[in-house]
Order: sequence, then structure tokens, then C-alpha cells
Amino acid sequence: MANEKVGRVLRVLPGQRVVVRVPGQDVTARCPGISPRPGSEALVVNPGQGWWVLAWH
Repeated sequence: MANEKVGRVLRVLPGQRVVVRVPGQDVTARCPGISPRPGSEALVVNPGQGWWVLAWH
């Protein structure tokens, strides 16, 4: 089962990645396409092979 968390985007990294602060930790998540801006709220999921951004606003 995938691990889902909601957090705040801290910064954008090269290579379509962002750092998201979720409860208890900061995670680096892949975000194909348009990257969310710092300060955005993001839904991230870890299906077992790293974190991915599913949605943000």
C-alpha cells in the first residue's frame, strides 16, 4: 500500500524534484511536468520506490 502525506513545498531542486516538509520529516519528491512553487501545499505519495508529487495548490 502506498504511503500518502500532505506537506508544504520548501524548495525546488534541479531535475524536476522538490523538497516537501511533511509531518516528522522533509522528503525529496519527483514532480514531472510543472513544479509547485515554494509555499504550496502538496500531496506526496511513496509507492515503495521514492516520493512523487500527486497534486498541489
